[in-house]
Amino acid sequence: HLIYSNKQPDGMLEGFKKFNSETDLAQHLHKTTIDLNLSSGQAYLVLDDRDLFRLLKQARDLNLTLGKDIGVVSYNETLYKEFIEGGITTITTDFGEMGRSLSQMIKSNAKQNIINPNTLILRNSV
Repeated sequence: HLIYSNKQPDGMLEGFKKFNSETDLAQHLHKTTIDLNLSSGQAYLVLDDRDLFRLLKQARDLNLTLGKDIGVVSYNETLYKEFIEGGITTITTDFGEMGRSLSQMIKSNAKQNIINPNTLILRNSV
């Protein structure tokens, strides 16, 4: 399941769709966690921190254990994701490298698409 909002770049949504087309995993897209019904045996990729907290609350209310009953992966590393619920797995970009690339493009007045490095930080939520 991908939980996304209109704030995320189209490329993220397209990447998720491409991944699912290349695997035999079911694709479920949700614009919010407000009406999401969590179920055991499912994995959730959450792009917005507000949705992450709603999902965590719903999991707690349903007595679902992260990493056992459901999997949760959040986008963009923040300090609190290391500590909440025993640790939330994250996919995060290298913001330092992104800043350096942007600075170079501004200095050289260049317009280009770049691929910024990403890292998967595995924790107890999967």
